[in-house]
Amino acid sequence: MTQRVQRSLEAVPPPPSRFTLNEWYLNNRQRYRQAEDQQHLAERILAECDRTRDEADEIVLRNKQEVEHQLEVKLADVEFRKKQLELQKKDLEVEVEALKTFRARIEDAQRALSKNAHSICTKCIVLREGRLGIDLCHDDVERELLKEREVIEGAEDPKTNQTYDQTASKSNS
Repeated sequence: MTQRVQRSLEAVPPPPSRFTLNEWYLNNRQRYRQAEDQQHLAERILAECDRTRDEADEIVLRNKQEVEHQLEVKLADVEFRKKQLELQKKDLEVEVEALKTFRARIEDAQRALSKNAHSICTKCIVLREGRLGIDLCHDDVERELLKEREVIEGAEDPKTNQTYDQTASKSNS
């Protein structure tokens, strides 16, 4: 058994060295100062973190307000353009209707002219020239018949047909 006791005694560490009371106070003050220094450092780090967080929050808020303002401006611009396009669409619809009406009038005029209007007008002029004596004169009726013949011949002109074709192509597109 004595061997066992010796073995167990060998495994136990030696007792710590003893300090005087002054050494204990000095060691305690040094640890206290280190703890205070670490606490002050931690407080400074926390204050810096708070300041950085506040700056970041302020930057984020400013950016958010700027983005919201830009979005409002763009939205107002889009709404304005939409209204302008709607007005243009209405104007174009009115113009298309006017062109359709004009086309119908041209078609009616062509149908009326195609019913021998020129030959009837010419026949009236020839009959007036066949008058004898005092009845053979240049009066308002004859001038109107001559104007009417010019209008009819102008309507049969290729330029008039070209105008009709242009109107038809515009109203169809």
